[in-house]
Amino acid sequence: MKSEPLNSRRISLTKRQVAEETGAALLALLNDILADGKLTDGEISRLHEWLDDHRSADLPAVGFLAEAVESIIAKGLVSEADKHDLHLAIERVLPITERGISKAARLSAEPPPELPPPISKEDLKDMAASASHDDFREPPRPNWRSDGMTEPQLHFIKSLGGSIRSSATKGEASDLIESLLHAKPPTNRQQMVMRFWAHSKQDSEGPREISEWMDAFYSEDPDRKTAWELFKQEAEDDGLQGDPMRVPMGVGPQYLKRVKEGGADAIPRFRRANLRVACDGVTPRRQIVVEAEPSSATYTFAAIIGALAIAVVVYVVVVSQNSPRKQAMKTAINPIQPTSAPERTAENNPVIPSPRAATPATVPEQSLPPKPRVQDPTTVYVMELKLGGFIGGRVPRVMIGGNLYRTGDLIDPQNEITVTRIDPENRLAEFTDSTGKTIRRVLE
Repeated sequence: MKSEPLNSRRISLTKRQVAEETGAALLALLNDILADGKLTDGEISRLHEWLDDHRSADLPAVGFLAEAVESIIAKGLVSEADKHDLHLAIERVLPITERGISKAARLSAEPPPELPPPISKEDLKDMAASASHDDFREPPRPNWRSDGMTEPQLHFIKSLGGSIRSSATKGEASDLIESLLHAKPPTNRQQMVMRFWAHSKQDSEGPREISEWMDAFYSEDPDRKTAWELFKQEAEDDGLQGDPMRVPMGVGPQYLKRVKEGGADAIPRFRRANLRVACDGVTPRRQIVVEAEPSSATYTFAAIIGALAIAVVVYVVVVSQNSPRKQAMKTAINPIQPTSAPERTAENNPVIPSPRAATPATVPEQSLPPKPRVQDPTTVYVMELKLGGFIGGRVPRVMIGGNLYRTGDLIDPQNEITVTRIDPENRLAEFTDSTGKTIRRVLE
């Protein structure tokens, strides 16, 4: 049967092996040899004899120590280094408790390392005077720029949109990478951050330089990062928006002030409906305009406007009731009452038909004023809205009075009128008040 290699088996003595006669004898011998922390030639010979007598024992420690001792004795002369190596081999065989005791004894018996003598200032001066200038010259370094271009450099150049010959050197590839990085414009997200903080891009700045500026800018004041995150949360930016013009220019300090004064609730939040179409030069683009929520004075003004609208409606109704046309129609509808008259005969007067058979008085239609149409406040409010246009996409919006609204936004707090439907394709918007009344508006 082929024997198992020693390094594949456990070398240290186990509790079961120590409980047997051979294992206990070996442990007692090793503790006696290492008691003073040193190994002598006599102790090595004593260990060698015991291992030779018990070579047939089924203990991995016996074979391991026998091989270590025989390799030392075969040299003929045992040096201090050989004794140190054998000492470590014996500690490896000991159980963990005895191993700690042996290690402590060995360290206490070893002499402390000799330190080199201190060097004085005079010694340094003598060394400097005796040494030539060439002794301090650094050895020449290999010129890595002349080596061939690596595969990672080639792939990186292609990813940046550049091209280079296959025989180019590392230096040429490195220079081309630097130029491509500077020529590449900042990413859309970087441009959004730059607009937020009103940071102007320099000619020498690329995506890497902008990223380094952002790291340094946020490390100086971590609240700046919190202000940017607050803006993204209120603007409902989930990271998929790539239009830098969505970010208003230079609003970062306002958000930073909010964070410094106590967080997101320090002053009124920005409403998500306060989106406007701003013009950047000549081409109109979408841009978020930061505005505070309406104050109490705004709501009071809206209430006054609503009361005036109701008064106008009431006035129109009263005027329509007292108009000439209305009075003429009442006269035509009411029957004519009979009056007392002297008795008439057929000889002197013709027969007069009954008053009930009288023909109603007719009034020329063209002479009457048009009848006003009475409308409720919700209809009046919705029909007077100024629709500016529609914006399609995943979340359609309608422009009302210069502001962009989406489905579910409240446009009239007085009557609780909300936007319930936006159809950009048909240019249609539906509005519903608190009573459930729905009015449609179509942009002509």
